[in-house]
Amino acid sequence: MQASAKARLSVRSRPMIDGESDDVENSGAKDAGDNDDEGPCVRCGAQPGFYVEFDQNIGLLLYRHVRTWKGIACRDCATAIGRRYLRLTLLTGWWGAISAPANLLAIRHDLAVLRELRTMPGPSTPA
Repeated sequence: MQASAKARLSVRSRPMIDGESDDVENSGAKDAGDNDDEGPCVRCGAQPGFYVEFDQNIGLLLYRHVRTWKGIACRDCATAIGRRYLRLTLLTGWWGAISAPANLLAIRHDLAVLRELRTMPGPSTPA
């Protein structure tokens, strides 16, 4: 994928399950309807930044807690965020009847985004 092309690394919708919460940690990202998918990284200010989403699934006995990070981040910051979300999902996503199957989807999604990030150009420091 070229750096000049618009890169929306993860856009998907998923139905909510009874008892499921959807906390969204929006780090300066535009709404999903906006076409502004590139810009400076919201964490370090480096260019190029890409719109990314990561899911975190925490399983509890009878329900699950879902947290999503949405924002524009450079390759390095997005990789750090994605690894943190994936690590917690791998450790805590299995503790519930509802959460265990949904955990597989969250893991697959985050791994796909991390894999895609490897093909993106590295960040350059802001001027």
